[in-house]
Amino acid sequence: MQNIYVAQKQPAPAPGYGPVLFTFEEFAKEWKEAKQPLLVFLKQRHLSRLLRQGGVIPRELTRVGEFILVGNY
Repeated sequence: MQNIYVAQKQPAPAPGYGPVLFTFEEFAKEWKEAKQPLLVFLKQRHLSRLLRQGGVIPRELTRVGEFILVGNY
């Protein structure tokens, strides 16, 4: 989220894959409607924002320091 090149250029994903960068609105929609499990690494302090916007309570899978891996299943 802090990469200026990626934010400005929004490069295409690797062949065979969908987008990996979303606006918050796009992410919330994908989080709610994904047909396959969606896994996300985020800092623990951002978990409350995911809870507010996501609509699906994330399942914590692992934690390393201030980072956690959560899924929408």
